[in-house]
Amino acid sequence: TSMEQLNLSGNGFLGKIPATFGNLFKLTTLDLSKQNLSGDLPFELSGLPNLQLIALQENMILGDVPEGFSSLSGLRYVNLSSNALSGHIPATFGFIRSLVVL
Repeated sequence: TSMEQLNLSGNGFLGKIPATFGNLFKLTTLDLSKQNLSGDLPFELSGLPNLQLIALQENMILGDVPEGFSSLSGLRYVNLSSNALSGHIPATFGFIRSLVVL
C-alpha cells in the first residue's frame, strides 16, 4: 500500500495493535494515541523502514519495547508515555542518530 500517514488518535479503539500494520512499508507517521489499545507492541512495526514518528501514548500497552525498534534508522519521535510498559527501553535506541524525542 502507498499509505504514508496513519493518524487515528482519540477514537477510543479497543484491542491490540494489528501486526498487519507492519505491512504498511511506506508509512512515515503512526499515531494511535489516546485509545484503549492493549497487548504488546507488535514486533512487525520494527520492519517499517520509513517510519519517523510513533505516537502511542495514553493507551494500555503492555510488555517491553521490542529491540527491533532500534533498527528504525529514520525514527525522529517516539511517545510511549502513559501505558503499562515494563522492562527497559533498549540501549540501542541511543544509536538512532535521527531520534529527537523519546
